[in-house]
Amino acid sequence: MEQPVILLYNLESAKGKKIEKLCNRLNITVKHVISSQYKEPIGYLTGLPGITSKGEIFAGEPFLDEMLVMSEFSETLLNTFLKEFKVQHIDPVYLKAIITSQNKTWDSLELNKELTRERKAFGN
Repeated sequence: MEQPVILLYNLESAKGKKIEKLCNRLNITVKHVISSQYKEPIGYLTGLPGITSKGEIFAGEPFLDEMLVMSEFSETLLNTFLKEFKVQHIDPVYLKAIITSQNKTWDSLELNKELTRERKAFGN
């Protein structure tokens, strides 16, 4: 398994600093994604092998949702991370995803749209 990586969107805040501190303690690499990178595959942004840059720069309106995307998390690490999120009293980030074989080639805009749709469908 590769090094665990987390992508943070719109978390340049006190909450984001708490998440970074937790990630550092758990040896998770943190990458803040900026809007110009929204067209890149999320697998590329996390450094997954075999996924290359599209070389496109996004110049549109960025989404404002906080979002986090986890890559190369073992089940144990995922459970620890989510548990510590609560223990550390970090406010929820409602849009969360784990990179899968299905979404690793999606860009950030596609993933944000899907997570927003799912959140609305589940009513939270």
